[in-house]
Amino acid sequence: AIWSSRGICLVSQLYPSGIVIFFSELRDQYDIPKTQFYYYLQIRNVFFKVIGKEMALPQKVMDTKLGRGLLSKLYSVINNVDKGVLEPTQRAWHKELEVELSSEQWKQIWKSTQNISNCVRLKTIQLKIIHRYHLYPLKMWKMHLLSSSNCWRCGEQDGSLLHMFWHCKSINNFWKGVVKMLSELLDILIEASPTLCVLNLKPEEGISKAQFRLLSVGLLTTRRLILTNWKGTPVFSLKSWLELYLDTINMEKPGASILSNVNRERETWDLTSYILSKNLFFEERD
Repeated sequence: AIWSSRGICLVSQLYPSGIVIFFSELRDQYDIPKTQFYYYLQIRNVFFKVIGKEMALPQKVMDTKLGRGLLSKLYSVINNVDKGVLEPTQRAWHKELEVELSSEQWKQIWKSTQNISNCVRLKTIQLKIIHRYHLYPLKMWKMHLLSSSNCWRCGEQDGSLLHMFWHCKSINNFWKGVVKMLSELLDILIEASPTLCVLNLKPEEGISKAQFRLLSVGLLTTRRLILTNWKGTPVFSLKSWLELYLDTINMEKPGASILSNVNRERETWDLTSYILSKNLFFEERD
C-alpha cells in the first residue's frame, strides 16, 4: 500500500533501462521510507531469480500496471514473460552479421551490457543499440519515410544498422585507429569485429576482466561519437575520442575500485587514466 500510495504502479518504474532501480533512487524519486528496504530486496530478488540481471523486458511488460499487492503481481507478470521475445531482434542481428550467435553468446552480450558502465545513461545507450532502437536509412526506406535506402554518409550502400555502426567507409579509419590505440594501451591483441565493437561480445580468451571493462568503455566511447554524427557529415578524430574516453574512465574509476576486491583492477584503471593523460598532453603540444 505504501508503494502504490507513493505513485509506484508500473513495472517500468522498478526496472528502468533494463536494470533494477536502486533503493536510493526510489527514496529520492518516490520518498519511500528506509523501513521498506527489506521489501525492496524482495522485489529485486523477483527480477534476479526469474529473469536474471541481463535480460531486458518488452515494452508491453514494462507498461503493466501493478497497483496493490505489488510483489505478487510483479512475480506473476515477470514469470510469464516469454523468453523468446527478443528472438526477432537477434534474428535481425544475425542477418546483418551473416553469422548466427549461440544462446550462450547472447547471454554474454546481455551480461556485458549490464556491466558496461556504472552510469545508467551509458548503459541505456548500449541497450538501445542491442534493441535496434535507432532509425537508419534502410529501416526508414522500408517505412516509406525515405526515397532511398542508401547510407546518408557514404551514399553508396544500403544503410543497415550494422552498416551505420561498422561497415560504412566513412568510419573505417576511425575504428582502425581506435582499435589500434586500445590494443597498445591495454597491451592486448584485439581482433576487431562487429560482434565485439558493436555488440560488446567478450573475446573467448586473452583478456582479463579489468582489461575487458576498459576495452568496453573505449568501444562504447566510439559508438557514442558515431551516434553524435548519426545523420550529419561524419567528423571523427582520435583526439575527441581520447578526451571522451578519459572523462568516462575518470567517472567510472571510483565505482570500479569500490566494486572490485582485486587491487590489480584498480591499478589498471589508474594506469590507463595516466597513460591517456600523457597521450593527450603530447597531442596538444604537437
